[in-house]
Amino acid sequence: MPSAQTAPPDRQPVAAQARLIVAVGIASALHVGKLPPALPVLAQELGLTLVQGGFLLSMIQLAGMSMGALFGQLADRLGPRRVMMAGLLLLAAGSALGALVPAAHLLLWTRGIEGFGFLMAVLPAPGLLRRAVTEPAVLNRALGWWGAYMPIGAATGLLLAPALHAAVGWRTAWGLLAGLAVLCAVAVRARLAPDAPDGPAAVAGGAWGAAWQGLRSTLSASGPWLVAAAFLMYSGQWLAVVGFLPTLYTEAGWSPARVGWASALAAGINLTGNIAAGRVLARGVAPRTLLWTGYAAMGLGAVGTFTAGA
Repeated sequence: MPSAQTAPPDRQPVAAQARLIVAVGIASALHVGKLPPALPVLAQELGLTLVQGGFLLSMIQLAGMSMGALFGQLADRLGPRRVMMAGLLLLAAGSALGALVPAAHLLLWTRGIEGFGFLMAVLPAPGLLRRAVTEPAVLNRALGWWGAYMPIGAATGLLLAPALHAAVGWRTAWGLLAGLAVLCAVAVRARLAPDAPDGPAAVAGGAWGAAWQGLRSTLSASGPWLVAAAFLMYSGQWLAVVGFLPTLYTEAGWSPARVGWASALAAGINLTGNIAAGRVLARGVAPRTLLWTGYAAMGLGAVGTFTAGA
């Protein structure tokens, strides 16, 4: 009987496949956390303005807003494993190109490439988890960890990026993250079960048309719009605070190490909210109650952050 190291993808241990999928999400989220600590350096080297920095911070969210629903439809039809691998390679390309740009406006384009790659890498993950994990209890735990991929990855990037920038420079750091995305794509190909063999044929047979039809059905319903508005309120506040924290700390004269751990703490505390939300929902607390509580806490925190010392 083959070992876990030599077993084909469809016979890999379920837990190993689930861990790999979550690891892909965390590695992708590192590209979100790598940017805020680099803003002060980019301002010095490339003349990046705060307005341009705001656009850079929002590019991944902009890609999600404009193409997320369509990419989700395509992932179902083209095969989630294929889409995840393509997204990781696109993410790597964007990060590598970003490490080479000579001007700030070019960085906006490479960040856009990263945004689309990020979407393609993370959107298929829940479907892959459901395909790999059939036991409900194990699936719930796996999805719980998947829900925390963003705060884990972003906080890790915020924590490590300042020291890494000081040691090797931001360009080398971004190149290393590009290499990590390529390694993740290789691992996905080697460890996860292949998609159905009719995926490429489905492209020629009308997958794009079916995706557009599914997108129209989604956008004609009120529920997805309400969910989108909920995430808009959340992500707008979160990015406004966490995205510029390293810049605020640097302008206050903090050392790179102190900037790293303080920014990571602010982002990482989000992880406790993910875990706590899952537990209280399991105890019967209404989702609406959690939303109201979360929005109130974030609003007070944003006011406190930007009025402190004013």
